[in-house]
Amino acid sequence: MLELNDEAAEQTVEAKVVDLLQGQEGFRWKGHTQLDVRVASVLFPAGFQPFTVVQCHPPAVVTALTLHSEWKLVAFGTSHGFGVYDYLQKNNVLVKCTLNPTDQLAMEGPLSRVKSIKKSLRQSFRRIRRSRVSLRKHHISSTAKIQEANARLEAELAEMELAPVHRKIEARTSDDSFTGLVRTLYFADTFLSDSSHNTPSLWAGTNGGCVFAYILYLPPVERRADEPVTAQPAKEIQLMHRAPVVGIVVLDGHGAPLPEPLEMAHDLARSPDMHGSHHVLVISEEQFKVRGEHSAHT
Repeated sequence: MLELNDEAAEQTVEAKVVDLLQGQEGFRWKGHTQLDVRVASVLFPAGFQPFTVVQCHPPAVVTALTLHSEWKLVAFGTSHGFGVYDYLQKNNVLVKCTLNPTDQLAMEGPLSRVKSIKKSLRQSFRRIRRSRVSLRKHHISSTAKIQEANARLEAELAEMELAPVHRKIEARTSDDSFTGLVRTLYFADTFLSDSSHNTPSLWAGTNGGCVFAYILYLPPVERRADEPVTAQPAKEIQLMHRAPVVGIVVLDGHGAPLPEPLEMAHDLARSPDMHGSHHVLVISEEQFKVRGEHSAHT
């Protein structure tokens, strides 16, 4: 976390380590080690200056990040879980492990290295075969090449015409790699517990089609710097097809997305309809679904 300062400043940067595995046994991180933070003070030039650092353990790629400047909270997610950090008091508010016990690949390190090694090998062999074929067939005339390309194009067009317009959505297994990877995080002031009282909340969507919703309890403004922010689990939604959740948005009583907090603070957005008729829009790779926040069914 950084803040803008017009003058140079010499200061120490406090680091907070967040254990996203929450003490789960049987997992050993095989990727790179976390970065070391300087203990001594550092002279920062004018501009953006870091004032606190949050280090996830294991030090995997941060896959989701969102900030609420009015609540002074930042939420972050990796392939192992997500957390909420209070950067005013510099305390952890919430830590949730989403790692699937069968997902050992998530402990290997960088996602690209693990998921693409087989693909890279296949592409390498294909390039070798293509080069050999091109050497053997260099004598083929241009006319023959054009005829071959036309035949291939006609076959592809015929296949496209036979392809159905709609396809059946097939459920993905829970054994797929990186089902616990956090794809999206979202803060919202909405009606999560009942239709009479709106409360701050955090929503998280994973690669395995799971949505977590937490109620956040913020102390009054005059005691915000002293009393802790707390979180309580409120809902957990599992999409039947288990497709990755790529977006979450809360809609107000008029069906409009809740405005950005910073826009509201500076009167740059219209106030939302807060009459208890909010809905949550969940977007996955397979479909999008509008759901009443107090409904027991998904």
